[in-house]
Amino acid sequence: MREESGFGLLELLIAMVVLNIGLFALIGAFNAGTVAVSRGRAVTSATIVADKQMETYRSLQNCAIWLDQWLMPASNSAYAADAYDYNGTTAFLPYQIPYFNSGSSAANQYWVTDATDGQAAQFNQQDNLASCAYISQSTAQTLPLLQTQGDAAHIDTLGLVTPPSSAPPLASAVKPVQTIAGPDGALYTVDTYVVLVQPCIGTPPASGQPCPSAQQGEWAKQVTVVVYAAQNLTHALAREVSIFDPGVAAGAAPG
Repeated sequence: MREESGFGLLELLIAMVVLNIGLFALIGAFNAGTVAVSRGRAVTSATIVADKQMETYRSLQNCAIWLDQWLMPASNSAYAADAYDYNGTTAFLPYQIPYFNSGSSAANQYWVTDATDGQAAQFNQQDNLASCAYISQSTAQTLPLLQTQGDAAHIDTLGLVTPPSSAPPLASAVKPVQTIAGPDGALYTVDTYVVLVQPCIGTPPASGQPCPSAQQGEWAKQVTVVVYAAQNLTHALAREVSIFDPGVAAGAAPG
């Protein structure tokens, strides 16, 4: 009788171990599913945020696409470290774009900022902001924000609006880094890069090879929008890139 009782206890222990393994596996599957669904929702929302931000630029004149020089992050920032978003590829010239330098004139940089003057001597022939009736900022100031609420009293000649200080922040076309609420109500950090590139027309060159001079197109503005979860800036949830040809009207820019 004792041997039978001992054998029954052993079977019970084995059954409990197997049951625990099954329960842990089931719980793990539920947790993994929850994480996957949460991440999928975040990626979807981040993609929507990136799309809306890019549509902002598609609605502007080409000369109104720029970043505020006074808000450009330091060269040791996470924004600057993400060189992938402003360095060119073999299909564009230049291949490697140095990070924005506040001590260098706009005429000597590939970054498109409000310091642009459109002088003919510039190697890259940046659009003159004055053609958009923009008054250059000499110091850091309250930035114009895109109109989304029809506040005509605050609209300037660019169709931009500075909302009352009590209003919630609106997405801006000139901020390199900003926080925007997504459709899911969560906050997302949005990094925007605007640099000049020279697209290679026709068949792209082989990997690592320069674009032949005969295929080098005109200078155009490359806008890259990168979206992160506000609490996690180590992994991009969405990235979108568009090339804006200065010869194409607003709203019809190729992307």
